[in-house]
Amino acid sequence: MNVFFTRLFVLACLCTLYINLNAQALTCNDHINVSVNHQCAVDLTTDAFLEGDVLNDADYMNGLYTYKMYYGSLVVVTGDNTGPTMGGDDMSNYINKVLTFKVFYNGNANYCGGTMLIEDKIAPAIICDCPVGGNGMGAYDPDCSGICYELELVKNKYWDRITDQIVPSDIEDIIDNSVEDNCGNIDEYDVSYYDTYVDLGNCEGTLLRRHWTIFAGHPFGTSCVKEYYFERLGLDRARNPKFINTPNGLQAVPIRDSLIWPKRIVEIPTCGVANDPASIAAYFDNPLTKDQDSDNNGADPHELDVDCVIENDEGIWYAYPHYYVNGRNPSGPHAQPIHADQVCTLLSGYSDTVLEACAPGCYGNSKTLRTWTVMDWCTGLFINYEQIIKIVDGEGPVLYANDVNVSVDPWDCKANVHMEVPEHLFDECDNIVNYWIGGASGGQTVSGNAQSGYIVHDLPVGSHIVQYIAQDCCGNLSSINVNVNVIDQTPPVAISKEFIVTSLTNIGNQGDPNSGLSKIFAKDFDNGSYDGCTNVQFQVRRKFSPCFPEDTVWGDFVRFCCEDLNGQGFVEVPVHLKVVDWNNNVNAVWSAVRLEDKSTPNVFCPQSMIVTCDMDLNDFSLTGWPEGVSACGEFVFDIPQVEVIDNTEPRNKPANVLPLYDIDGDNVPDIVPAYNKSCGFGAVIRRFRQGNYDF
Repeated sequence: MNVFFTRLFVLACLCTLYINLNAQALTCNDHINVSVNHQCAVDLTTDAFLEGDVLNDADYMNGLYTYKMYYGSLVVVTGDNTGPTMGGDDMSNYINKVLTFKVFYNGNANYCGGTMLIEDKIAPAIICDCPVGGNGMGAYDPDCSGICYELELVKNKYWDRITDQIVPSDIEDIIDNSVEDNCGNIDEYDVSYYDTYVDLGNCEGTLLRRHWTIFAGHPFGTSCVKEYYFERLGLDRARNPKFINTPNGLQAVPIRDSLIWPKRIVEIPTCGVANDPASIAAYFDNPLTKDQDSDNNGADPHELDVDCVIENDEGIWYAYPHYYVNGRNPSGPHAQPIHADQVCTLLSGYSDTVLEACAPGCYGNSKTLRTWTVMDWCTGLFINYEQIIKIVDGEGPVLYANDVNVSVDPWDCKANVHMEVPEHLFDECDNIVNYWIGGASGGQTVSGNAQSGYIVHDLPVGSHIVQYIAQDCCGNLSSINVNVNVIDQTPPVAISKEFIVTSLTNIGNQGDPNSGLSKIFAKDFDNGSYDGCTNVQFQVRRKFSPCFPEDTVWGDFVRFCCEDLNGQGFVEVPVHLKVVDWNNNVNAVWSAVRLEDKSTPNVFCPQSMIVTCDMDLNDFSLTGWPEGVSACGEFVFDIPQVEVIDNTEPRNKPANVLPLYDIDGDNVPDIVPAYNKSCGFGAVIRRFRQGNYDF
């Protein structure tokens, strides 16, 4: 048997079955439907579960009948004839769910049971905080009104967080803030809305009516209409811009719900920017703040994408009439241009008058008088605004020159440095550019001109700074400093003697390795070599040396030997002289050495001797022949023996001159008289002559 309950009332089908409670025979309804009250609670007594009329039964009146409600095996409510004794005050978790119940008789173990459906028949309510027709005083509250350009964002269903600030559309917020329900079981799938628009005509604006509906299982649901008024942006809302100075420069102060004129005087300190509004906006746009993809279509605004809200473009308020609206990141507000595209009922355009530049023939500066016209096509009215745009050539020319490295001249350790025309010399605004040398760090004299270049005179060794200065047609200057490094890379002046004559040396010791040589030091070849910056040192070498191969390598001296003469009277030997300064700069020059052997030979006469009468005095194999040593070896005597015999003369020999001779046998050397041929006794002296040599 099915029984339906609403609030505290129980409806049951009446049966003709007679129940004998005295026998404690229990009969329960098979199934009942129970609807919660306004507090989402149930207030059931035991008789709601039993068949028949038990209200007058004494056991029932005495509370001998109790019940339990189960969700699965979980007991969620218990009660008796007075109502619930546990639970039942919040049944929101069990709405539209089937529970089981049991009724117990406490006098014995008898019980019966059935099923029950928990329902919520009380419809939810919506708070219509923006009523149709306004607030009743001929106006709309601020939360129920907007401006015309915001309406376009709502119509286009632009980013939820922005449109929700204009017209609340977040269903979860609506449920939390505007929906009342006894059990709180409304979710986003139960709530929906749609919009209708009413054009008020006569340039009065537009109404948006948002129709909210909540079904939540109710056949007809609950509905509400919220009305929002969007007023037009009229010419009467035109305002001059406001600015503040910040550490990061000039910043605009946003003015809401207004038509804002661009900055009246715009000065662009470079001529590389065009004067059209788009170029001006791009110039003043901060490159460090990224323009967001505010319509979330996956295209970056820099890729020529046009978003519903232009974000982070700081140049708009310099360039266009504009208004402010919130954006995504950051939230803003962000300036939005009013240009050729229609904004609400407004259209804008401009005309320019270009004024003269900084000087005749110069193109760097320009001044434009721009007249903006904004027309309201709804009313046919328009207003004008004058803006001055100055494109100022405030920057000097682009100037670049390379550092210079030069070496000193050979004479006075200074350099006259030719300063070339700058490698880069141009102006972005004009083609009339001049330059000159501003000076050198040491105050040196500068000469020359811009066509052929300049010369800085008498720069000593070291690093110097030379200043280039450039000037454009408008008188803007720029300068750079160039490092001029003067170094000593100039070799010394090498001067040598043309000929040096040397003779081999005869030491006189037969077989001595140092005999027959000549050594000449490098400095002996110098004939006044010099360097402009430092003293000089010398080294010398031979191209070829038969005796000393090491002399072909630079050294302090070179040597000559008998093999150089090769039996000739003289030879000329080329010698290479190297002159080195203290900075290791090198120069070299050739010289020549005339090598001769003018040395005197060392002669060794035969030893004085004693001969007997039977010995042949003219037998030179007995008396001996002179020997000699020259620079280049043995000296060979070419003396006729007859001439030597003829030059043998008698002569007294002193007692102390070899050979010693004791005539009288007293063991004391005696004077030997000159040779007397008749007696065959006496001393003779023999002379050997060859050329100029007399032995």
